[in-house]
Amino acid sequence: KHFDRSPDTNELFWFAAPPMNTARTPPPQHSLTYLHFLATKRKGAGSDAMDVDGEAASTGLSSRQHTVAPPTVGEILQATMNSASTEHL
Repeated sequence: KHFDRSPDTNELFWFAAPPMNTARTPPPQHSLTYLHFLATKRKGAGSDAMDVDGEAASTGLSSRQHTVAPPTVGEILQATMNSASTEHL
């Protein structure tokens, strides 16, 4: 009743892919107020822009401190092999 059927066998038509002639939906349209908010947020100016990092962004300090990564297992083994080979010489 709601789907296309074969007139001979009354079986439903099945298709391997969606129809090719579908209408495209238009992209979302944002308001000018929201676009202005985004522009001020990207520039970093404006007190009404959301501050993601809290106080750290306003002071110029990053909340993530750069740390030195510990040596990998391969580096530790290489250093051990080098020290063992120099001790026995």
